[in-house]
Amino acid sequence: MKPNVAALGIIAVLHAVGVLGVIFGYGAWIWPLTPLNLLVAGGLAIWRAWPARTGWWLVVALSGYVAEVIGVQQGWLFGSYAYGTALGPVVAGVPLMLGWMWLLLLQGSRYRWGGRWGQAVLGATLMTGMDGLIEPVAIRAGWWSWSAVQSPWMSWISWDVSGQSIPWWNFGSWWVVSFVLLLFAPAVPSLEHQRVWRGLWWVMVSFFTLLNVFEWS
Repeated sequence: MKPNVAALGIIAVLHAVGVLGVIFGYGAWIWPLTPLNLLVAGGLAIWRAWPARTGWWLVVALSGYVAEVIGVQQGWLFGSYAYGTALGPVVAGVPLMLGWMWLLLLQGSRYRWGGRWGQAVLGATLMTGMDGLIEPVAIRAGWWSWSAVQSPWMSWISWDVSGQSIPWWNFGSWWVVSFVLLLFAPAVPSLEHQRVWRGLWWVMVSFFTLLNVFEWS
C-alpha cells in the first residue's frame, strides 16, 4: 500500500469513528480525544509532506495562534469569545492546538489556481467556508463560546447558533488573515506532497458537515 493511501486511510478511519461515535451518543468519550486525533492526523500530513517542508509552516502556526490571542484578549479581531479546555492546554486564553489547526486547515486549502493572488483568494474563501462548518459543532461541543455582548460595529449582522450570536466580522477576519498568510506563502507543493494535506482537509469538511446535518447531544 502506498504511504499516502495508508495515511489517508488512517485519517479517514479516525474521523469516521469520531463522527459515528458522536452521532450514536458516545460524544462524552469521543470529544476528549479531539486533540489526539488532530495531532495524529496532522502528523501524518506533515510526514508525507516533509520533503517539501518550509519555514512558512511555523509562520502560519505562530501567526494563527497570535491572531487568536489578539481575538480573545482584545475582542475586536474576531469578536468577543472565549475558549474552553476541550482542545488541550491553554496559554493566554487560547489552546495551543489552535496554531496547529491553523496550519492543517490553511495548508489543506492551497491549490495551484490563478497565480499567487488567485490562490490566496481561493484558499481564504475555502478557509472561511470551513469556519462556517466548524462554528455550530464547536459551540455545541464546548470548544469555545461567544459573548452575549459584542461591539456594536461588529454585531449589526450576526449568525445565531445554539443560542449564541457569531458576529459577521469573525468570518471577515478569518478571510483576511487567511488571505494575507496565503499571499506570502511559498509555491504550492507538488501533488505528491500536498495530497494528504488536502485529503485531511476534505475529511474534516465531511466530518463537520455530517455533525451539522445529524442530531447529536
